[in-house]
Amino acid sequence: MVASRCYDVADPVLNRAMASIDRPVQGWLVNLLGMPKRIGQMAITLTPDFMVRNIARDTIMGGVMSRAGFRPVVDSLNGMRLRMTNDPLYKDYIANGGGLSSIYLDEGKLKAKLEKFYHSQGIDYRTVLDSPAKLMGFVETLADSFETSTRPGKGKRAIDQGENPRHAAYLGREVSTDFAMRGDSKELNFMYDTVMFFKPAVLFIDRLYRGVAHDPNRAAIATKTAAMATFSMGLYLLNRDNPKYQDLKDWEKDSYWHFFVGDEHFRMPKTWEIGAQASVAERTLGATMGDSQNGLGADVARIIGATFNLNFMPQILAQIAEQMANENSFTHASIETPGMENLQPFMRAKPNTSETIKALLRGYLNTWAMYGLELCDRAFFANRLREKRLDEMPVIKSFYSQEPAKSTKYEEMYYDMLGEANDCTAPFGKLDKQNKTEFADEKDAQPMVKEYKPLSRAE
Repeated sequence: MVASRCYDVADPVLNRAMASIDRPVQGWLVNLLGMPKRIGQMAITLTPDFMVRNIARDTIMGGVMSRAGFRPVVDSLNGMRLRMTNDPLYKDYIANGGGLSSIYLDEGKLKAKLEKFYHSQGIDYRTVLDSPAKLMGFVETLADSFETSTRPGKGKRAIDQGENPRHAAYLGREVSTDFAMRGDSKELNFMYDTVMFFKPAVLFIDRLYRGVAHDPNRAAIATKTAAMATFSMGLYLLNRDNPKYQDLKDWEKDSYWHFFVGDEHFRMPKTWEIGAQASVAERTLGATMGDSQNGLGADVARIIGATFNLNFMPQILAQIAEQMANENSFTHASIETPGMENLQPFMRAKPNTSETIKALLRGYLNTWAMYGLELCDRAFFANRLREKRLDEMPVIKSFYSQEPAKSTKYEEMYYDMLGEANDCTAPFGKLDKQNKTEFADEKDAQPMVKEYKPLSRAE
């Protein structure tokens, strides 16, 4: 008989933390509701576009948050090398607790994956992966090398500076968002399990707050963040009078730093929280100089909303809600344009797929769906498709924009005007049938009514 020991834990916070380590198995309903979320996130994160954008953002984030002199790009590439080659330093990093911070490790299946995960890093040679899992395992390993490259790179640098391996692993996890954190709230964990990217959004906020309020190097973090904001304002001044920059949509200005070299347009993905503060600095400078069209308050609200994207609706329902609202939740653009409302459903496809079907596929299968639709179009309608632009190529499109631009802010402005004009003219028939001619005459006097026909012809 094996003797057991019991301990009284006087600290209630410590007791909650220890109790939450072994998370109860979730019920079938949570697993069912969580399936669209898991598939949706995989369809985004297991793609070349996301992987490359992620390491570009993470390496800047590591440079800002690091306590051990992290070198952007250099240490990230070194960390990727350690991950892909299963270097002994990477195995030490894993063994000391650094390997559970990746977005690719689902905490809901942690107990089932933990032994396999450690063994797959070479810690136990007896484990052999089964064949059906090998291809997806390779893709996840590749994606994880992009995702975690900053962390083992930071851990190695900390060890080189004399840190204990366990503390170095902790510093590696803290250099960016640690996706292993979850808390013990049942309600919050339900949201984590069912709402796409809700957990990263909450952890982003937590990491930024702890960085500026509690980290020993918080003064350095604030200084680096201010330097990024200053750089962003300087770049804004360079681009301010450039018509190509002025034509960009607000979400593109908020999501990327833009560099115009001659006739070429390059862009760099902004780093989540740090990038959001840089964008706020840009917009504040623009408002001070009289450039803001929406008002500073609206610009700041849009930036914060897009960066943290705190959507509270389970993914299984979110795309249906988008269809009902006829609005893309990220860009806030209409799924079907105002001019499509009076058309039969079979006439709304352009050129080969219904906008509704495309939106549903994009919502549930995201980048995988877009790649799949493109492959189908190329296979069955190749003779009807135009030549692919360079800025439509995977990976390249994240860093390069070809001229002329595929769309500009004026397209959004046009559809906003068309929608407003359509709303003004829509009640006329009903008002006439109800003999409410005075209301019809009042509506007819609105300026946008006269613009309806020319706007409709333009579409």
